[in-house]
Amino acid sequence: METFEIVAKKNKKRMIKRIILWSTAVVLALGGVAFGTSILLQKMASKNMQEVTNYYDTRQEIAYPNIYSSARHIQLTANFTYSYQAERMKDLDGVLIPYNEITASAGPNFVQIDHSGDMVNIHGRQDGKTMIAYSNGGNVKVPQFFNVKNKENDDWVAQPSQELPLVSEMKGQLVEVALTFDKAYSYEELQTMLPDNLKQNWYWLGTYSSYNVADMDMSNLFGFKVMKGDLQYSFDIFRSKLKEALTDKHGFISRETSTGESYNSKKELEYLDKTYKKAEDCKFSGVILTGKAENFAQLEGKEWIYASSIGASTPNQPYYKLDKE
Repeated sequence: METFEIVAKKNKKRMIKRIILWSTAVVLALGGVAFGTSILLQKMASKNMQEVTNYYDTRQEIAYPNIYSSARHIQLTANFTYSYQAERMKDLDGVLIPYNEITASAGPNFVQIDHSGDMVNIHGRQDGKTMIAYSNGGNVKVPQFFNVKNKENDDWVAQPSQELPLVSEMKGQLVEVALTFDKAYSYEELQTMLPDNLKQNWYWLGTYSSYNVADMDMSNLFGFKVMKGDLQYSFDIFRSKLKEALTDKHGFISRETSTGESYNSKKELEYLDKTYKKAEDCKFSGVILTGKAENFAQLEGKEWIYASSIGASTPNQPYYKLDKE
């Protein structure tokens, strides 16, 4: 017959084994939960980062006048947050120059689009009537478009600039210039109006509104590049990306002035979707041209030019191979 001490020792050993088994089970369970949670958080962050990537890929084809991504970097940090960085450039008649970069982020429960990277800073000129726009952060001069339907005359409102005569003073440089037309023109009409020795980098489709878009951020000026002179091919890409943008949850803005002019980027996209169903429907309100400064002189005094605005520039070098001579 076992003594009380022997029974107590056996019970103690069984209890210790149970505690060890239960502790091990709890640790394994908690480890499994932690691992599962980690996988879930990473998947949620990855899904949100895909939304960031889709947003910028889409905007690249429907907005961003003469702004292109040269490289992008996506990294996952230890706290399940992705960082997105895109290096960008401008095309000056085939010569690529740096433009300010975009930095965005995404986590399990958030998406952070870099709206500030696409904003412009407006600086008034001494004449008090016209203003100059620069990229936010990079201080690159931004070529502005102007809305012919806008009738605001306040001093703080950017009035249509006329900078073509200034280009003639920029001898030896490659220059980017935005032209706003007096009315919308078809692609075929513009081929008879625009000089052959200037590169047509990007076409602006205008706006449904009467809002002054001179200080509009670059992600909400809509249009596209006509690649290799193929309007149909370029329009098809624009059209498909426009459809994607309409389903996007990010990037929509709404603005209103004190005098009642309003702008809504979602309504803008809906208007474009409704109005431009075929390539031949396209009517353009402006264009960005690039090339040698001296080649812009032939545009001075053209009655169909409502406004002209200089953008980026760089010294022309003898070793550059230009797209248009």
